[in-house]
Amino acid sequence: MGEKAPSSMKELLKFVINPNEALRKEMQDENASFKKELDDLVRGMDNMNETFEELRKTKQELDSLKKEHATLKVEKEELERYVSDMQTEMTQLKQFIRKQNIEIKGIPQEPKESLAEIIQKIGEKVDAKLEPSDIDVVHRVPTKEPTQTNIIVRFGSCAARDKLL
Repeated sequence: MGEKAPSSMKELLKFVINPNEALRKEMQDENASFKKELDDLVRGMDNMNETFEELRKTKQELDSLKKEHATLKVEKEELERYVSDMQTEMTQLKQFIRKQNIEIKGIPQEPKESLAEIIQKIGEKVDAKLEPSDIDVVHRVPTKEPTQTNIIVRFGSCAARDKLL
């Protein structure tokens, strides 16, 4: 406030009635500064509200994904149990199907051989009377040794198989 003091009453009254221009300008500047700070705070609050809303949506999505994951995990475990049960059942069925089979090793392969006749001859050697109707299917299967193949015999019944054993 570098102004000189009023010398007369009229000047004093003028000084009191008409505010100091510098003071008025300073108050306007302060007011503008407060308004800018307030606007900045409002924008900051708006940004915070947007961020909060995004976080809320993200949390909802995460919660939804957690539920879906839990459901899929339960479903996966059920499917794994089902597959395990099916594998067990398939193994049992394979064993049941093979129940009437025997595998014979060590018989050399001959060109134009009759495997059914070979099985009947083996039956004669062990005093087992096998009828041709006792044999359902007979064939050779490959082994690790290409020159040596085993014979698989499927009998019509377990009783027929047991005659040879």
